[in-house]
Amino acid sequence: MIKPDLTHCTSLENMYDEAHKAYIRDEQYNYKIHHDALRQYASDCDTIKELGVMQGISLASMMFSKPERVTGIDIDERRYRPYHKHFVKYAEDNGIEYKYILGSSTDRALVTEVDLIHIDTLHKPEQLKKEMALHLPSVRKYAIFHDTTNYRSAAGLFVEIAKYITEVDQNWRIIEHHTDWCGFAVLERYIREC
Repeated sequence: MIKPDLTHCTSLENMYDEAHKAYIRDEQYNYKIHHDALRQYASDCDTIKELGVMQGISLASMMFSKPERVTGIDIDERRYRPYHKHFVKYAEDNGIEYKYILGSSTDRALVTEVDLIHIDTLHKPEQLKKEMALHLPSVRKYAIFHDTTNYRSAAGLFVEIAKYITEVDQNWRIIEHHTDWCGFAVLERYIREC
C-alpha cells in the first residue's frame, strides 16, 4: 500500500478523501471497497478496535460510523503521528471515546472486549495466529482481516483464518471473502446449533 503525504489535510474527512484519490491514482486499486465494508460493519457496533493503524485511513472509515468507543493499536506511530489531531478532533466533535495506543498487538494487556476488531498488522502467518488466539475470544460480533490473499509481500493469510475457525473456535463464520488484489475477509460470531 502506498502511504500518501496527507499532512496538508485539514480534517479526518479531508484526509480520508485525499487518501482514496491517491490510492486510485497510484495503485489502480479501489481501497474504498474494503473501507466501505469496514464502515458498514462498524455501523452495527458500539466498540471497535484496530490492530495495525499505519496512517489511520481504515480506522477513520470505522470512526465515521460514530461508535461509542474506538481504539487503535500500532507498534510504530511514525506514519500515524502527523494525523493524530484529526482523530482526536473528530472523536471530540462526535462524542466518541477515542484512544490510540503505541504497543504490540500481541500484548495480553491490550486485550479488551469489543464488538468489532480489524486486523491489519505484520501480514505473517505466525503473527496472525497469535493475534487471533489472543483477541478473537474477546470479540462479540465481527473480525475483519486485510491482506488475506497472496499479493506482493502479503503472505496470503486466509489459510490461517480458515484454520482458526475450523480447528480452534468454530463460533465464527465467513460472511465475506474478497480475493481481488490483496483481499480482505469478514468473520461473524455466531452460536452454532448442535
